[in-house]
Amino acid sequence: GNSLNATLECTLPVIAAGTHTLASTCTSTDGVIRITGLELSTTYRIEYVKNGGTSAFVNLVSDASGIAEITGLERGIYSTIRINDEATGSLSNSLSVTLLAENDIECAPLPVTLISFTVREEQGSANLTWTTVSEMNSDHFEVQYSQDGKNWNNIGRLDAAGESVNVVSYSFKHGNIAIGNNYYKLKMADIDGSYTFSHIQSVVYDGRAEVVISPNPAAEQILIKSNNWSHVISVKMVDMTGRQIYKSGNQPVSVIDSRNLKSGVYLLIIENKNGTSSTHRVIVNH
Repeated sequence: GNSLNATLECTLPVIAAGTHTLASTCTSTDGVIRITGLELSTTYRIEYVKNGGTSAFVNLVSDASGIAEITGLERGIYSTIRINDEATGSLSNSLSVTLLAENDIECAPLPVTLISFTVREEQGSANLTWTTVSEMNSDHFEVQYSQDGKNWNNIGRLDAAGESVNVVSYSFKHGNIAIGNNYYKLKMADIDGSYTFSHIQSVVYDGRAEVVISPNPAAEQILIKSNNWSHVISVKMVDMTGRQIYKSGNQPVSVIDSRNLKSGVYLLIIENKNGTSSTHRVIVNH
């Protein structure tokens, strides 16, 4: 029938850490998350997130068979289901489960079944990858971005496969990400205008730039290559006695004229907006 059932078999209420994502298939509100194997007649506090939104908390008492259920769930993607054996706000244990949906003629499948969504920071950019195993009438993906996890902006759009029962992989690159937290989620849209959201993924960028100095030794000019030049606020050079012989202006440039410098060894110091800096040994040889 129109039901969404999940069963977790465990002998103790202490459950190994983990998270999961589920896509229900029915448009009615009869989805059920069923947790079994719990202590009898015990109060549990259960948390779940729908469509990458805020957490919902439910206090449930397991029945005489050790079963607790969350009922009345609507169509959507559920993630970060966690359980604690005391009705408190502190949730230390997570449960990882697979939730199965039953289709019948009254059910309409979600446009996309998402099985993975990851974000990785690489050289000041965020690389997003996600994979689907089923798409029906899917239209497109919107990549949404936030620096606080509350206010979101669309930063990209990718066409979806439309109709597929195979594994399909997608990728998106977000360049020059902010120093600190960066949050991402996917809006998965159907051709009829309906949509669901993925769970939220995040990366933390510490602002450290990868710098390459060339040529080294240098004669006429010194070239500075950085993976994130927009975060550089100052470039200066000192000789081996500590005497400053070059300092950039308010807008640092990546080329330094070295024709008037004496042959020798110098230190090139690059300062970033977040307060970090890097020092590089440069040889000038005329």
